Amino acid sequence: MGTELTVDTELVRAWVEGWAVSRGAAPPAERAWGLTTDVGVPGHVTRHVLYRADEELVRDLTATNTAPGTWLKVFAPPETVSARAAPGWSLDVPCFLMSAPLRPAPVTVPDGYRLRTRARGGVVRTVVLAADGALAARGQIAFPAAGAAGISRNRPDGRRERPPRPSRPGGRDRRRAGGGRLRRGGRSGSHPGAA
Repeated sequence: MGTELTVDTELVRAWVEGWAVSRGAAPPAERAWGLTTDVGVPGHVTRHVLYRADEELVRDLTATNTAPGTWLKVFAPPETVSARAAPGWSLDVPCFLMSAPLRPAPVTVPDGYRLRTRARGGVVRTVVLAADGALAARGQIAFPAAGAAGISRNRPDGRRERPPRPSRPGGRDRRRAGGGRLRRGGRSGSHPGAA
């Protein structure tokens, strides 16, 4: 049922580490099947990220992890993930794990917009303000370990504008290891910046 994707576990681990640092979540705990991070915010208490999406694993994890606010990131097509999940789980907006080498580049914003950047606790945050001072966009990047980064870009309403691009400087491009994201209970829609 569905196409199985092969994921680079090193890349996934770097992405999860960066994601956790950039959001102030607990460090990821290694599991036989992937990683678990305690996020600790309403609607997003725990996040499990799987290295593989075999049917038995997804079914067992969704049958035994029933607390509201539990999220499951699975690298498989959304329809495959949905078919394998136990009752009570809902599919969220698909997201994608992508990477590219980090390179210095000039940053410009349209006339009238202002760019503000700050760094604290291993996270660099950027905010773009419109001419009237309203939030136009925001983003963040974290460097939890040598060469690893987690990137997030969001619109003001908290929805992801484009897929995230976790990166490792000097690494070669890796494309599309994306797919379904399930959540148990909580709000409809995702927590801002929760992808």
